[in-house]
Amino acid sequence: MNKPLYRTIKTLSKKRVQVARELAILYEKLYEKEEMICDLNFQIEKLEESMDCKKYFALTERERKIIDLRNEGKTLKEIAKEVGLTYGTLRNYVMKLPKDV
Repeated sequence: MNKPLYRTIKTLSKKRVQVARELAILYEKLYEKEEMICDLNFQIEKLEESMDCKKYFALTERERKIIDLRNEGKTLKEIAKEVGLTYGTLRNYVMKLPKDV
């Protein structure tokens, strides 16, 4: 066989293997990104189902913080301490918050 032709074929074969490896890596990265996007879409859907976003963001920062702390499972006493209100004031405050948020 012709040596230059053999070298060319051998070089092309090595490059083909290298390109195939790089392509496999890119497909793997693409798959990971698609998984992340699916996870984010699922989380967004869950949030939209669990609360009316417009109502939530129409609340004041303090009201949102109280709701978030309540959703974390904190008691009213713990929340009152964290936001700087008395227990009674916080209880009255919570009673005035929309029930569906």
